[in-house]
Amino acid sequence: LQNAATKANARERLLQDAQSVLTRAITQDKQDKNPAAWYYLGRYYLERNDAAGADTAFQRAVALAPQCKEDIDRHREALWVEVINAGLTSWQDSKLDSAKLLLRQAGALRPAHPRAFLALGQIYESENKLDSAATYLSQAATAAGSDTAFATQKRDALAASARLNIRRLQGDPVVQRWQRTRFSRDSLQRALTVDSIVLSRIEASSASRRARGARLAPADQQSFSRDSTARAKAVTDRRAALAAGAATVASDSSAAAPLFAPAITAYRAYLEAYPQ
Repeated sequence: LQNAATKANARERLLQDAQSVLTRAITQDKQDKNPAAWYYLGRYYLERNDAAGADTAFQRAVALAPQCKEDIDRHREALWVEVINAGLTSWQDSKLDSAKLLLRQAGALRPAHPRAFLALGQIYESENKLDSAATYLSQAATAAGSDTAFATQKRDALAASARLNIRRLQGDPVVQRWQRTRFSRDSLQRALTVDSIVLSRIEASSASRRARGARLAPADQQSFSRDSTARAKAVTDRRAALAAGAATVASDSSAAAPLFAPAITAYRAYLEAYPQ
């Protein structure tokens, strides 16, 4: 590995030799419990710019030799920088499949850093793949935690998550049905309120005339009676319609209510973190 890093002409052969020696040591020479074997296999994958291979090998090395974690983390950090920059560049170049692959590798290399997860959430949101977007945005916010260095990324993740949940609601057929039911109910209620007010005024006007002993001309009386009867019927009909639709309103509301829970949770989390 050392020679491969310095001897460009022999690099490929030396890397192949390193892989052969390490693979044989782990699979045939019973060195699978030796952290050094996994550590140098991770170093081999670093030379190959293979993030997934390096991550797997380094994880095994750390599990077998926790005291080496700091040194291994330095290698993982260097690889993470390369991988996430490549992922962000692919995103900018609209190479989304490559971007997602690289960003997932970056997230595996540094699961406590929110940047890769935030970018993945934003990519999936742009593709209208809202479930995947929500998953990665949640991971981004969790990774950011209370670290002030990640405050901006946490705010972006929480805001995007709240916005995303509203989009999911707007496209849900159960919520759309509830909205139509509510609109119909509210329209009936508004019309009933208007009809009730007008009918109350008609009745008050009639009572006032009776109290004064006043009479309307026959034509006016006929018109008044028609209006009074029509308003009374409208009030009765609208009340009956509201009563008849009450079960549907309750059913549609009950069906939709659980779907709002993720949006409510997302906004509460946003407000708790950023009450301003």
